Amino acid sequence: MTKPKSPSKGGNLRYEQKGKLVAHKEKNPTLTLAQLSKWAESTFNLKKPLDPSTVSRILRAKAQFNSFLPQDKDIRRKRVVNFDALEEALVTWVLQKQHQKIATSYMMIQEQGKKFANALGLSENNMKFSKTWVVLFCKRNAFRRFRSHGESGAVDLDSPDVKAAIMDIKTEIAKYSLSDVYNMDESGSFYNMPPDSTIAQKKIEGAKKDKTRITIAFTCNADGTDRFEPFFIGHAEKPRCFNKKTGQELGFYYKSNKKAWMTGLLFQDYLRRFDRHVNRPVLLLIDKAPSHIDEGVQLQNVTIKPLPPNTTSKLQPLDAGIIATFKQLYRRRQVQWGLDQLDIGKNPYKVDQLQAMRWMKSVWSRLDQSVFVNCWNHTGLLEFHPSVMTPLATHPIAFTVPDVNIDPNMDFQQEFDLFIQQAGIREAMSIEEFFNPAAEDSYTQEELTDEEIIALVQNDESQTDPEEEEEVFSPYQCWSAKDKLTALAQTIAIIES
Repeated sequence: MTKPKSPSKGGNLRYEQKGKLVAHKEKNPTLTLAQLSKWAESTFNLKKPLDPSTVSRILRAKAQFNSFLPQDKDIRRKRVVNFDALEEALVTWVLQKQHQKIATSYMMIQEQGKKFANALGLSENNMKFSKTWVVLFCKRNAFRRFRSHGESGAVDLDSPDVKAAIMDIKTEIAKYSLSDVYNMDESGSFYNMPPDSTIAQKKIEGAKKDKTRITIAFTCNADGTDRFEPFFIGHAEKPRCFNKKTGQELGFYYKSNKKAWMTGLLFQDYLRRFDRHVNRPVLLLIDKAPSHIDEGVQLQNVTIKPLPPNTTSKLQPLDAGIIATFKQLYRRRQVQWGLDQLDIGKNPYKVDQLQAMRWMKSVWSRLDQSVFVNCWNHTGLLEFHPSVMTPLATHPIAFTVPDVNIDPNMDFQQEFDLFIQQAGIREAMSIEEFFNPAAEDSYTQEELTDEEIIALVQNDESQTDPEEEEEVFSPYQCWSAKDKLTALAQTIAIIES
């Protein structure tokens, strides 16, 4: 006979239990602290109810318990990790090596740890890169060793191997409902780029350092019924326009690093968050970007299916027109806002990151279902699916949405030309260039050098906020109506005298 499990102590829950408590509160927001305490006592077989202050403390730290690593589910208190920057740098390095299928031995990790410690200015006297240290490091981060495999170069789309891989993907998709098949892809955005060729070229040439470029990760399903919240990656944890608030406090899924790039660690955070969002078995199609490292991530609901290399431009639904449509509508919103600013004599280019993120979130949530259905159909990935979707008449966005404020009676080319004229831009970009500026997607993610890894993990609190450093380009001289009348009166006075 199985011995009944003895009750657990109260007030010292494991991370997994704390996560369940947070989830229960989110599903039942009206529950009081006392009611949650009683629920925890019954659910987790506690000896006594939790103190309400303990429940409150857990709920305040809900972000921590919503995204803990799978290997941390049984811990009760956060492990103390000295030298957090070193730990993050080394984890990023190991993840990248594993993704490249390059064998990583304990000795390699120890030596790389010494290099990073030196680069971070950490004293070797305080660091002991012993065998015990590296074993605990790997256990702490759920690392295992991989054998080395050769990397393939350019892929022939007509090769038997690629055709077989595509056939396998189509067959796998057919096993799921269309609402349970998803695609994820990143894109960059120079969110306040003006349609001026001279200014645009300056930004493009400095794309890697540009402070007004952010990365956005999009996720949607095949029938367009679910668009997962955009994942924004910026340069600063709290840009000045955030008013000292975090992205989460402002209602965004937002992370940051110095280059605003997707990294292996951020991708794994995304996977865990998306896994909780779907809460049912789904298939996720991704490309083989350097940062798309899913090894070691334990997911309850998501099965990942990578697309063959060098095929994403043809096979990836988000690349087949969904992101392009999103960008067109964002730029239209930007131009209309610029026209409004010109009318009141203000700078038509000064769009801050928070404003841009709000526009992007709004446009993404209001893209018409036809955009998703037609782009998924266009890829041919649904060829074997029993529920074939009929192409829909294209309606890019609902024009009645107040915060987008798009006039359905005016063609965007007309608005674009009007903006060029009123802003006095002499060397205007074409509308196609404005929709998809060169280099906008070039630096959303890359294989990182050791120097770039160090740059990503360093947290210099004295560093100036990126938006404070950013030069606001404007060939347009902003004059209010009062300024114009004053200047005109002065001119007349000069002529008369």
